[in-house]
Amino acid sequence: MRPSPCGRCEAAMTGLLNWLDHGGAAGDPLWHFPAEGMDRRLSELRTRSGVLAAGLAARGIRPGDRVVMLLDTGSSAICLLLALWQLQAVPVPLRPWSGPVSGPASGAASELAGGSDRAGGFLRFLLEVTRRSDARLVVTDRPAAIPQLDPLLTTVEALEAPLGPLPPAGGDIDGDVDGEGEGRADGLALIQFSSGSTGQPKGVMVTHAMVMAQLRQLADNYAAAGSGRPPRSVASWLPFYHDMGLFIGILLPLFTGADAMAAPPAWYMRNPARWFAAMAARGSDLAFSTSSVLAATLRGVRRLHGRGCDLSALILYVAAEKISPAVMDEAAAVLAPLGMPPSQLRAGYGMAEYTLGCTHSREPGLRRLRVRIAPGGRVLTDDSGDGGGEALDLVSVGRPNDACDLVVRDEAGCPLGELMLGEITVAGPCLTPGYWRDEAMTQRALGRGWMRSGDLGFLHDGELFFVARKDEMLVVGGRNVIPADVELEVESLPFVGPGRAVLFGADEPGGPRQVLLVEGNATSPPPVVSGRLTAIRRCILDGFGFVPTDIAVVPKGTIEKTSSGKKRTAVIRRRWQAGAIPQLA
Repeated sequence: MRPSPCGRCEAAMTGLLNWLDHGGAAGDPLWHFPAEGMDRRLSELRTRSGVLAAGLAARGIRPGDRVVMLLDTGSSAICLLLALWQLQAVPVPLRPWSGPVSGPASGAASELAGGSDRAGGFLRFLLEVTRRSDARLVVTDRPAAIPQLDPLLTTVEALEAPLGPLPPAGGDIDGDVDGEGEGRADGLALIQFSSGSTGQPKGVMVTHAMVMAQLRQLADNYAAAGSGRPPRSVASWLPFYHDMGLFIGILLPLFTGADAMAAPPAWYMRNPARWFAAMAARGSDLAFSTSSVLAATLRGVRRLHGRGCDLSALILYVAAEKISPAVMDEAAAVLAPLGMPPSQLRAGYGMAEYTLGCTHSREPGLRRLRVRIAPGGRVLTDDSGDGGGEALDLVSVGRPNDACDLVVRDEAGCPLGELMLGEITVAGPCLTPGYWRDEAMTQRALGRGWMRSGDLGFLHDGELFFVARKDEMLVVGGRNVIPADVELEVESLPFVGPGRAVLFGADEPGGPRQVLLVEGNATSPPPVVSGRLTAIRRCILDGFGFVPTDIAVVPKGTIEKTSSGKKRTAVIRRRWQAGAIPQLA
């Protein structure tokens, strides 16, 4: 499947850049950047990365230095990433701002003001990550004036300005600082900072050994899906500053030598049908998405029916969040007329702390299960004949990857058997050594030698079923309520829509309350709003046997998302309890 190092020293193959330099991926694949209107061979991208490396070196970047990357998915991100690895520096990829930013953080509007202004919250996050990572440089491709970042802030264009050639390997740029260069397998490849769903920045340390182990696993997973070979044409609109976008959209094509198509999320979201048509035209055979994004965009893809689009080669994985069975049914129905059989719709589960993937679908198609959660965490299947609890429809996220030691454990850390609900834990070659300069968080999550995910799930016939985030599970009337399931049901109502509802618990002086926020339109007449609230209450009561104590209509944009599309429930809860979320009804 993969070219052999042919007896070369294994130490020379510790990083992806060394893998490429030593012929790990043959050929000169073509990269297509539709948002930029251009195609580039990998050799051309490598040449440009050398120019950027010279620009970085001229600005004093040395092995082990951290460099914040504020770039969207595209050619500049790929070239800058390779340039930093050439210098044995450590990339810190973050999401770019959506427009020009100016002024100090204190002058920016507070993120507590709601969904229309996020500049203040993003700026504070950027400054905190820059400080915590002790970044030597912040690189962007968009104009910005941020006094707090002077003189760290620069642009890709400035780095590409004519300079002298990069010094030859050796001297200051050839060594390894604090074990952080690519010359060591345990050296840092990047720091994956994320505000996550809690709002607390945490930097996952990703080593070169982790990167290579994950890429080998991804290539093997694809081959095992039926092709018997690595992918030939990968397509990704996912943000490269998120682990799934970075590994699937950039690193995997580099590793396998596949052709690739890469574009920013906004380019995809503006016209999803255009993206699927482009995949058909290029014969794309691997792409990833999330359940919520598919829910929001499949309707537009129907426009391609009858237009000769052929997606018969495509294997589409869905991951990064809880998977809706209804969305998978719709995806199968929409994509089948385009030539993609339902058996090529797959699922996976993972986390940045395990580099990316922990499980994947091995059998064709997606396994479904209808269960009830009994007291004590026992999972009852529909054919068990037992009652108790509300029924849950779940989609399997597959079997653990090779070498991934995935165990479901109880509160004491003891392994649980199949059909027992507990916390998902993982260990293996892709596991992070910890969080950047945060020993306390590292000990909490990894202190026992395996990663505590904070996710609840169970195993059945060797397959993993994800149920909910541990800290988001609600108990109502003595029964477990999974917010994500309630949210999906509410979002299926025609006047709500995907990603526009969030349910959480709030501890109040009078006792615990369940709060449901639904994004709405400020111009809707009161009778219309009243009728919709009644429909929401009836929907939840019929489906889950309770009604939230508080249901509020809030402005569009209130329900914040992480870079992977997950709702930042903890942040939203804090804003609600602080009285910082305006209500329309």
